[in-house]
Amino acid sequence: MGKIPIVNYWGGYHEEEHGVGPRTAGMLMEDGETAIFMDMDNVDTTIAKIREHNSPEEFKRMSDNLRKKWADVIGNWEEDIKAHKKWLENLV
Repeated sequence: MGKIPIVNYWGGYHEEEHGVGPRTAGMLMEDGETAIFMDMDNVDTTIAKIREHNSPEEFKRMSDNLRKKWADVIGNWEEDIKAHKKWLENLV
């Protein structure tokens, strides 16, 4: 939506602790680069992180990083989709 995500990374975006592995959004999240991870034990740390990244320059930098990471991670799925489509067609 054009905003930098502020998330509890381990609370639904990245669930290796449950053997699930990173979800799509989790694959895009990198603290201070593409998102701001909340410190669930210390709200002051989270507030400090938000203030640290609260400038037009930081917003642009993080947005550009997220756009690039999206292209690197999601943009390359086209070949996987083609391969899986052929596999699925052979099942029917």
